[in-house]
Amino acid sequence: MAVNKNGSRKATIDNRRRAVAGMRLRHLTQREIVTQLPKMDILNPDTGEPYSLGIVNSDLKALHKQWQEDAAQDTSVLVAMTRAELEEVRRKAWANNELAIVLRSLRQECDLLGLDAPTKVAPTDPTGTKEYDSSTDTERIGKLLGILDAARTRRDSDDSGRDDTGSVVA
Repeated sequence: MAVNKNGSRKATIDNRRRAVAGMRLRHLTQREIVTQLPKMDILNPDTGEPYSLGIVNSDLKALHKQWQEDAAQDTSVLVAMTRAELEEVRRKAWANNELAIVLRSLRQECDLLGLDAPTKVAPTDPTGTKEYDSSTDTERIGKLLGILDAARTRRDSDDSGRDDTGSVVA
């Protein structure tokens, strides 16, 4: 394989894979990617022709493998890298007197590290209008039995407005 203008075969492959990855992340199909690469002036340097579907397929397999490896990476490394990037953003923002960017990067770092006090949440029923009842099933059954007993007592009382036959007394 010939080298690109900037140097190496690896650089040519990396450049093509960056383009392929970007299009794949925008949900283009492999055939659409093959069609788009020449429009981006990304051609096979050996032939000057567009890359084949097989090359794009191989690129996607390599990208998927890399993405899986990246996802499995220890999160502490990712947190450290993100913190370093935020520190650099903040350093440049301070130098340019961009206080809004400084504050935003501080907020992102606090979020990343979980530095804020936990938010208190008051549990409610699914509608969000009534306080959640954390009673156990046994406690709920006891409450229901109490309601039933009260209803029976009220039904059976003399002042229920019914006579001995159960008919309503006017």
